[in-house]
Amino acid sequence: MTDKADKILDNLRRSQNNCTRHDLEVIYTEYGFKIRKGSKHDFAIHAKYKRLRGSLPNHKSFAKGYVTCAIKLIDEALRLAKQEEKQK
Repeated sequence: MTDKADKILDNLRRSQNNCTRHDLEVIYTEYGFKIRKGSKHDFAIHAKYKRLRGSLPNHKSFAKGYVTCAIKLIDEALRLAKQEEKQK
């Protein structure tokens, strides 16, 4: 992960206000998600853990639920990766 992605994620954990679409794209991609384009929304699907899926709005303002979902998905991806490391 890059320092930029870590910083954005830390800021979003503290406050979900003022989050931009770009912020969501950065944290999703830096934590292993691939962005698939859609018409009204784009989709973030984790490259390794395919069941981890989120959506990104294609409009300027969006609900905080998108941010909350992104944080939960990233936390789950990190948890799964840590669990795999322990099993090695």
